[in-house]
Amino acid sequence: MGYSPSVQVERPHSGGVFGIVAELVSRLGAAVAVDPSEGRIVCRAEEYAHLPVSMRKDAVVIEMTGERLEAALLGRHPA
Repeated sequence: MGYSPSVQVERPHSGGVFGIVAELVSRLGAAVAVDPSEGRIVCRAEEYAHLPVSMRKDAVVIEMTGERLEAALLGRHPA
């Protein structure tokens, strides 16, 4: 079985944690799995092309900032 590194954040509060996660995701060239069982992903345009085809239709492509990530995950509009 292959190793798939991951970071999990449960019940984040508004504010700084989204900025930290967004920075980490950007530096790693990663994506955020919103609901792994459904294949929902939030990612930058750079990572979108590397997603499996089956995950692309539900992917949300954003500029990876804390504000944009929070908006994508919680349905809030960035200021």
